[in-house]
Amino acid sequence: MLLHELLRLLSHAAGATLAIFLCVLAWKQRPPGRSRTLLSGMLAAAALWHGARAAALFQIANVGLAPPWLDTLSRIAAALFPSLLLHLALLTAGRSERWAALGYLVSGAGLWASHSGYAQLLWLYAGAAAGFAAACAWKHARHAGQFGESRLLRILAALAVAGIAVAFLFGADSAALALAALLPLAVLLGFVYRRHVFGLSVSRRIPFALTLGATFALYLFFVRRLAGFLEEEFEAFGALTEAVLILGAAWVWLPLYGWINRFLQKRARLFADFSKRLIEDAAHILDLPQRLDYLAGQVGRTFGLRRVLLAMAGEDGARGRFGEALGREELLAELQAYAAAAPDVVQRDRLADAHARRLLEAAGFNYLFPLRYEGRLTGVLLLDTTPRRFLDDETILLGLCRQISHSIETCRLVEEKINLERALARQEHLATLGKVAVTIAHEVKNPLSSVKTLVQLMREDTEVSSRYARDLDYIVGEVDRLNLTVQQLLTFSRPAPQQREDVDVSRLVCEVGDMLARAQAGAIRIERRVAPGLVCRAGAELIRQIVLNLALNALQVSPPGGRVTLEASSAGDRIRIAVEDEGPGVPAELREKIFEPFFTTKQRGTGLGLAIVRNNVRQLGGEIRLETPVCNGKGTRFEVVLPAR
Repeated sequence: MLLHELLRLLSHAAGATLAIFLCVLAWKQRPPGRSRTLLSGMLAAAALWHGARAAALFQIANVGLAPPWLDTLSRIAAALFPSLLLHLALLTAGRSERWAALGYLVSGAGLWASHSGYAQLLWLYAGAAAGFAAACAWKHARHAGQFGESRLLRILAALAVAGIAVAFLFGADSAALALAALLPLAVLLGFVYRRHVFGLSVSRRIPFALTLGATFALYLFFVRRLAGFLEEEFEAFGALTEAVLILGAAWVWLPLYGWINRFLQKRARLFADFSKRLIEDAAHILDLPQRLDYLAGQVGRTFGLRRVLLAMAGEDGARGRFGEALGREELLAELQAYAAAAPDVVQRDRLADAHARRLLEAAGFNYLFPLRYEGRLTGVLLLDTTPRRFLDDETILLGLCRQISHSIETCRLVEEKINLERALARQEHLATLGKVAVTIAHEVKNPLSSVKTLVQLMREDTEVSSRYARDLDYIVGEVDRLNLTVQQLLTFSRPAPQQREDVDVSRLVCEVGDMLARAQAGAIRIERRVAPGLVCRAGAELIRQIVLNLALNALQVSPPGGRVTLEASSAGDRIRIAVEDEGPGVPAELREKIFEPFFTTKQRGTGLGLAIVRNNVRQLGGEIRLETPVCNGKGTRFEVVLPAR
């Protein structure tokens, strides 16, 4: 009998302590919100019920009688808890809260019935309310978010129903009911610790502290019982044994406390070693997108994250990804604009800015770490920590973000240096090629001019012209082709002109289109979609070469009766020029080679057309994009974007 009462007292005392701790935790972590207010009310009711029961048992053990008001408090708490649970389940499931108001009215009636001698009616209502809450949470789980609130409510409601059943089977004053009432609080603490339900979080040190305290309490209980047994059996040494065992506890607790501290510090050291190793390994990856993917993957795997997106600032910034299919990346520009003025760590559920909170939720992330280097934003690190809401290692990740920013900037500098060295080597190569081209032009063009002059003289001879007309035409055509090849070689190797002027891009594209349309004589249709008034500060000849070379390539690959489309439009402060054909498209294995000098798939091509286009685009500070196939597995589209000024 004594063990039964002691077990009840310990269970109710532990339940009251745990409920008060969780209630204070729920109330302190702002903003509270309606769901957290209801959760705080449930915890307060649980603390009141456990506390009143524990106080009543303590009074009975000491004076033999408990004051009636303690029983009244426990009945009030028992009536409120299921109503609050039902209200929270309805709110979480997105259902009408009118049923919750009805539940409060019924709980008041049940409380009155309990005081009138019909306590079973109160327990019956509590069981019905808990069962309805379980059914509501089970049916409408999809409304409860992704952090486990619905699952928690289903478990709590099921445990409440089980507790009511225990009360009916063993009685309201049984140790089984005390233990059954303690279990939901332990489950809630586990969900708060593991999944941060309802936005609550506890430090990793809390479970160690609770375990240490509970073990120490049990140790003291054992010491007290052993001392009492010795004193009762041997009529001596009881107090001395108790003192010795309490003092001897230091030999156990001090090493245990040191082990716990070392365990917690070991985690911090592991992350510090990981940060150092991560940056050292990333330094061997010189390609920026590959480095970003590596960094994102290592962060995601080490911290146990669901998804990671490491995005550099800018519209076309590089990306590093880890995890499942990522959310809407079109929101990145807005997120980066927000991150420019945001603090070092942004957690979605703690944000007061509703717009930023919606942005993060729509993108599918709940953490944003701005990446800064020397005061400027270089990118963002977005994390999805599901099923947890909060990170236990925000400080560690914050320090890691600074190292990631430095690593990325270092990679950029190395990449810029490599590109500069390549550009210098290419300029040296072009300078050498230019000298060779001038020599070739001098050695080839003069004989070609002589050959063409002789052919023209032979054409003036009527007899020769009539007998060898086809051969003479062939010679003239080949001479013109060789002249064009030499001219392209000179164009490619000669430094591009630096002068800039206002160029009417609309008129220039139309002129090239008209010229090619006349030359084709309807064999291939040339469509023009040109916005009027497009003016670009550039070199007219550079743009003309871009449009002409792209259009000639498109005509050469288009089938008879096909269509080539020339487009020109405005894209903010940039001008877009596009040429699209209906040819067979560019094979995947050749897409990286088509811009290389002298690479061609044509039998009589020079391989310089697209190389000239790319050189001119770079000279003008623009970019060129390739899309192939365009439609139904065919077609190629080259798009050139140039700054207007």
